[in-house]
Amino acid sequence: MKKTTHGTLTKILYLIVYTMVVMTLGALLLHHPISEPVKKSICYNNVHQKDVLEPTNPAQLPTEPISEPVCEPRLKPPPTNCSTDSETFLELIKERRKFVQERCKSLKQYRQVSVPSETWFLDKTGKQGIVYCPIFKAASSFTEAHFCPPYFSANICDDIGAGEWREEGVHEKKAPTGTPKLLTVRNPFDRVLSAYRDKIQALAPDSPYRDNVFNDIVRHHRFISFEDSRRDNLLNEAKNMSKIIPYERGVSVYVNGSTNPYLNPVSATFPEFIKNLLTDHWRNEHWSEMTERCAPCKENYEYILKTEDYMCEFPMFLDVIGASDIKIDNKKKSNINDARKDSDQYADVFEYYGQLADDTIDAFVQWFKDDCFLFDYDCERLACEIKEWKSRDDL
Repeated sequence: MKKTTHGTLTKILYLIVYTMVVMTLGALLLHHPISEPVKKSICYNNVHQKDVLEPTNPAQLPTEPISEPVCEPRLKPPPTNCSTDSETFLELIKERRKFVQERCKSLKQYRQVSVPSETWFLDKTGKQGIVYCPIFKAASSFTEAHFCPPYFSANICDDIGAGEWREEGVHEKKAPTGTPKLLTVRNPFDRVLSAYRDKIQALAPDSPYRDNVFNDIVRHHRFISFEDSRRDNLLNEAKNMSKIIPYERGVSVYVNGSTNPYLNPVSATFPEFIKNLLTDHWRNEHWSEMTERCAPCKENYEYILKTEDYMCEFPMFLDVIGASDIKIDNKKKSNINDARKDSDQYADVFEYYGQLADDTIDAFVQWFKDDCFLFDYDCERLACEIKEWKSRDDL
């Protein structure tokens, strides 16, 4: 019998080991078959990611299935924080003021800290005045009117406003020491949309914004491949036509059969309006940042009211400052629109902002980041919800 050489023995050992490995892998595959990774759309951490692969390692999978996306769109209004007793109201105001003060401290280079606020001394009742910084489209007209009888008479209130609503630092008369200092704020998504629907989407015959809308927004953001002279003629035609077209607030108008691209639609679309806002081509107090206009980190506002709960908070405010004799004009409550407390209006936020690209929505949040941060509005969450809503196939 021949002796087995060292090389032959090594080969036999390698063959035995290889066979054992193959048999072990086969057994594992029988118990743990490989499946295709699941694709899904997830919205989390303010980032909308599509086609994210699930981990195939069972140890990495969650123990419980996720029932819905983190940013499930909330198409119904959030619950109110309304309180009807003065003690609870004052505690809410105290916490809100402290919150803003703490947030101001955390902003290392707050860009508005040196900008003077546009505070007014409203003293038209003869009984109780307030220092007020009007943020337009945040219940400013409603607030001012209640300190300017007769209520909501624009001719009377506005005409004498410069002489009677003393702007601190400009006129000689200033508010007496201890005068309540008021600021009303609103979620930037709602406030900007309200400005668009009220001032831009449909132009009233006497609108003071007509030239700005056509020259600053439509001309710059509605691309027309015509030479300049023809473009100017078409733009002027649309501008003149807009003066005689029937006006209805918040309704876009199209001129059937017209080949003039500036008439379809008349005025600016919402995406065109937002592009203008983000390029800062035409600034306007109706959509400028609240922090820029009223410098909340410089001024110590004693009362900060939120438009979302305004029709509850404003009467309580009048009561605690000793002005409960000022009666709320119920006929004009609709001017406030009870912001985002109506389901249809709340859904409008999704309808309008859903027209924007995701990166434009992100840019909008970035533009108003100080407003969102200081006044505790979760704008990133709402932006995520809008992206999730508009990404769904069944819409």
